[in-house]
Amino acid sequence: MKLYFCCESLSGYVLKIKFYSGANTTGPERGHEEQIVRDVIEQYQDVGHTVYMDSYFSTHQLFSDLLSLQTTACGTVRQDRRGLPKHITKKELRLQKGDVVERDKEDIVAVRYQDKRDIMLLSTIHDGRVVDTGRRDKRTDEPIHKPNIVHQYNRFMKGVDLIDMYLSFYSFNSKTLKRWKRATTHLIHLACIQAHILYRKSTTSDSPFSL
Repeated sequence: MKLYFCCESLSGYVLKIKFYSGANTTGPERGHEEQIVRDVIEQYQDVGHTVYMDSYFSTHQLFSDLLSLQTTACGTVRQDRRGLPKHITKKELRLQKGDVVERDKEDIVAVRYQDKRDIMLLSTIHDGRVVDTGRRDKRTDEPIHKPNIVHQYNRFMKGVDLIDMYLSFYSFNSKTLKRWKRATTHLIHLACIQAHILYRKSTTSDSPFSL
């Protein structure tokens, strides 16, 4: 059984959970990953939200579908996904650290960027212009510059990272538990974390409680 979360981008507060047990519930027109995204954001589309996701979910078709629902999107993407601009996915395209290649296709921007590793992102709201991230290199003290799409992705994906980190503190990985018991234990842990996030949001003083 897998759990998929739709989280608030900064605090990590979980807005919706989807359980997946391996059953094929997707229609012929969508892949499994695309259907998961559509399911967890169903009540938040058509109101101008932006969805951030990792490469497991991102596809050109999904971003196009979300845009038609007044929902912008940004995420890392696998270079073998269908629909990406051909020039930007060429294996012989060798980039040096800091190099940026940007291509537009049907209102979707694809950016390939060489940092510590070669990464590619899609966005319907950001571009590949290089911006100051507001951080400095620990060794040289020079300002750190990155493509805007990378900077915004790193900024707003941390909500998912936070909830994953919180849950890892209280993981219960016994293989002897039945599936429903594992899910129940997981949800109880999540409820405690949710309550703590709401508590921190509702108080202006430093909380005496910590996770």
